[in-house]
Amino acid sequence: MNTKPHTIKRSFSSIHLLSRLCFGLIGLIGLGFGFGFGFASPMLSAATLDDLQFTLINGGTEYAVSAVNPSTISGAVDIPATFNGLPVTQVKDSAFASASLITSVTIPASIKVIQTKAFYKCRTLSTVTFAPNSQLTLIDSNAFHQCFKLQAINLPDSLAQLNSSVFENCSSLTSIVLPDSITYIGHFAFGSCSSLTSIVLPESITEIQGQTFYNCNSLTSIVLPKSITSIQAEAFKYCYDLASITFLGSAPTLGDNVFLDTGSNVGGFTITVYDTHETSYDSWRTSYTVDVIPDPTAPVVLTALIGYNPSSGVLSVISEDEPSSVTVDLQHTDALEAAWTTLSTSDYEAVTDSNTNSVTRNLIIDPETSPTGFYRLSAEQ
Repeated sequence: MNTKPHTIKRSFSSIHLLSRLCFGLIGLIGLGFGFGFGFASPMLSAATLDDLQFTLINGGTEYAVSAVNPSTISGAVDIPATFNGLPVTQVKDSAFASASLITSVTIPASIKVIQTKAFYKCRTLSTVTFAPNSQLTLIDSNAFHQCFKLQAINLPDSLAQLNSSVFENCSSLTSIVLPDSITYIGHFAFGSCSSLTSIVLPESITEIQGQTFYNCNSLTSIVLPKSITSIQAEAFKYCYDLASITFLGSAPTLGDNVFLDTGSNVGGFTITVYDTHETSYDSWRTSYTVDVIPDPTAPVVLTALIGYNPSSGVLSVISEDEPSSVTVDLQHTDALEAAWTTLSTSDYEAVTDSNTNSVTRNLIIDPETSPTGFYRLSAEQ
């Protein structure tokens, strides 16, 4: 076994070596020696364990993986979850950097960290697959920088941190799914992802770092969760086709040139906010077009002075002699033209006016427990 300090590299078996020699001879025969003793270019095939090396880390209890030779490893790379009976927990710093012949990689659930420049300039890498129950928490800086063929990626639910320039210049990346577990996305993380058209930010994110979406010139719309409190410098600079930004919360603080040239290809962009946060955007109106819409997630408060006359079926003011046999229900529908459905309103606050003896029922619809939509009051005996 060929060993280095804290490094293990699997050697070829004699059978494996013999088979390669035989392949080489067959290749020469097939060429008819027409090119002397020159060898044909290697065929693109799946990588094997012989293409990988494993370095002991964490006191010799785990392994980090890398390519033996990034310039020759090719095809599909399937990283093993264990080696020599120990877990493989990291993709090493620059492990596959400039491995221009690999086309796909499968990351096992055991991997916790993908280190800096791990797949930097893997220019033909098009598919990255994370195994179920992934333990991955960190993808470090420039890990997939300039992976020009990478089109889409679903990040595992365990991920907490994306550092700077992780996907910078991934010019074929059209969409990305971010897990709810992620709390930090570094600056320029998606910088110059010129094909990115959609991304959903989870509420676990509180800040958008500088230049995060710099020059994402195919991004047409984005929704920012209510958790966002700060957007740093040039975050959306040169997003030429970005026509709509929806803020679900109150106005965040802005760094310099956050929206420089944003939407310039589409005649500018519109900021959409909920009416419950409208006043916090008042100062933005001098620079941006602000569209205000009702907040569908806010509790709906209905105050009603109602009474019920069984003979006429008319609802009116409830007085102190309200019939105890009357049950007041709240009816709900998702759309005005749909059939009404009834929700119980047993939980309500009844306030009696001491001057008129009328009763006000304050009915609060909480979207956490009740559906949002249109409501009306009715009564039954």
